[in-house]
Amino acid sequence: MNLFIYTIQVMVSMAVFYGLYHLTLRKETWFSLNRAYLLMTLIFSLVLPLLSWPAWVELASIQWMTPVVISENAKHSFTAFFVESESHTFQITTILYAIYFTGLMIMLIRFLMGLRHILHIRQSGKMIRFGDVSCCLSDQVQAPFSFFGFICLPDQHDYSDAELSEVLAHESTHANHWHSLDVLFVEMLKIVCWFNPLVYAYRRSLEEVHEYTADKSVLHSTPWEDY
Repeated sequence: MNLFIYTIQVMVSMAVFYGLYHLTLRKETWFSLNRAYLLMTLIFSLVLPLLSWPAWVELASIQWMTPVVISENAKHSFTAFFVESESHTFQITTILYAIYFTGLMIMLIRFLMGLRHILHIRQSGKMIRFGDVSCCLSDQVQAPFSFFGFICLPDQHDYSDAELSEVLAHESTHANHWHSLDVLFVEMLKIVCWFNPLVYAYRRSLEEVHEYTADKSVLHSTPWEDY
């Protein structure tokens, strides 16, 4: 399949699915459903254009033009025209591919640098335990975050005991629900589809769902006024 046609079909699929999410689920508080919808429709958007729909196959097999008799002079003119057109199209296609793979390499390098930074924090930070939660304290951390199984906190934080408990409960929810896996999936998709604005919209919505889920978990034990 032509890469450009596939890309357009993916963008159309994402636009339809994300539009439905924006109109129906975005303001709902069924956060698990919202998360599942966003992740599944991302996957569907990538897979649907690869399927061979019967209607498409039938449409492609129809003979839309009837044969016509062309003189020798006309054949030479048409041949010259199409050779020139194909050469021009090849140049444009080459430029587009060069732009695409340049963007892909830039996004891949940024992703690997970010991953390396997180792993460096994990290796160089100070491990400490708060109750049942193990945390990594580092002066390279500006705000609390979790990455899969570990939680990172600023080394010189000024949280009170109550605030620290809320922060740990919030980040533990991210870790326990494997939110980092969602982020990693979307980041990989951003590398391949860096030019697609809908991927970034999906990421923002997923991050919102993650935060609402974590906040909801904290509010089970903390009054919302205090939180």
